[in-house]
Amino acid sequence: HGSMASAAAKLRADYAAAVKNIFANADFTSAAKRYQNPQENWTRFEALLDALGRPTAGLKVVHIAGTNGKGTTSALCESMLRSSGARVGLFTSPHLHSFRERIRVNGELVSQAEVVEAMQQVSKAVNAVGYASPFEKLSALALVCFQRAKMEWAVLETGLGGRWDSTNHCEPVVCGITRIGMDHMNVLGNTIGQIASEKAGILKPGVPAFTVPQESEA
Repeated sequence: HGSMASAAAKLRADYAAAVKNIFANADFTSAAKRYQNPQENWTRFEALLDALGRPTAGLKVVHIAGTNGKGTTSALCESMLRSSGARVGLFTSPHLHSFRERIRVNGELVSQAEVVEAMQQVSKAVNAVGYASPFEKLSALALVCFQRAKMEWAVLETGLGGRWDSTNHCEPVVCGITRIGMDHMNVLGNTIGQIASEKAGILKPGVPAFTVPQESEA
């Protein structure tokens, strides 16, 4: 019992350290660094994915952007895929109670042990590349978790916008854009049209896309 208790205590400590590592360089000002030098950040995250062995490879991705309802839409897509018998990973944000809500594997919260092991891979790759923002580390962690769990499908909810978002480094099977409103105006723009343009950045040639009725400017 003593060895089991010490192992559990070590896992809790390792898990806490992994989560702390992700958010250690969080910037709580209104700035979004990814949008200050978007092309540079895009290139660096591509290098991070290369260092991780392209964990998106082999995943069928459903990519969801929008202002309102994108979390719900992502959860519904995941549920429908899973009920059809597919193995599905779900990446959403933010979390309410547990950090592990952000990454679900076949409908279950990712385990603490899996976060620890996958984060070791991510940290090694981040050190090789030189820098990654908290959301970039989160996105990479989710993809590594899905790869390790041999997921067939991944439902990815954008973090902010779409075009430059770290979830956009994929070739999705299908995209969805939910209702667009005024959000993250300090980063995405001051009009519905500008914000819609950023979110439409997830659309790709030859990839089916679905949306809902939008304001005329969108």
